[in-house]
Amino acid sequence: MPIFLLMAQVEMEGIKRFWVPADHVWELDIGHPAGEEVRTGVQVDPEAEEEVPNSRTTANVLIKFTGEKHPGYLKKVDCPAVKKELTAEDTKPVAIAAFECRGVEPKKWTPTGPYCVESEGGVVFKDVGFKNEDWCEYDEKNDISLMLGKEIKHEFVLYRG
Repeated sequence: MPIFLLMAQVEMEGIKRFWVPADHVWELDIGHPAGEEVRTGVQVDPEAEEEVPNSRTTANVLIKFTGEKHPGYLKKVDCPAVKKELTAEDTKPVAIAAFECRGVEPKKWTPTGPYCVESEGGVVFKDVGFKNEDWCEYDEKNDISLMLGKEIKHEFVLYRG
C-alpha cells in the first residue's frame, strides 16, 4: 500500500521543539487519486478503527468516491522516516506523520491543534492551538517570548523507503 509522508516546516521563535501528540485528530482534505473529487475537513482519528470491506485490515477513515465500487481508505501508520518532533535546527521540511492509503490521497492538512511545544528554557506548553492567528505565549520562568506561526508549510510526498 502506498504511504504518504506529511512533510512540514514550522516558523517558531523562542521554541526548542514542536510535536504533535500521538492521539491527535488530523484534519485533512482527501482526494481521489485519479480524479478531481476532494473531501475537505476529513477528521482522521488514529484511535478510530473501521473494518475495510472485503479485507482483513482496518482503517481510520473510509471514503467512497463517485463511480467507485469500493471505498478507499486512509490509516495513520508508524514509519521510520517520521521524525517525532520539529526543532529550531530544522531548516527543511521534516516528516511528522505517515498515512497508508488505498484509493485515496491526502491533499492538504489544516493545522488546528492541540499541539505541544517546549521553550528554549525547557518549559513545556500543551494544548497549543490556532484561532485564525499565530500562537504566542510567554515563558515567565525564563523570560522568553514564544511564537509559533499558524501558516505551517507542508506537503504530502510518497514514501519510497
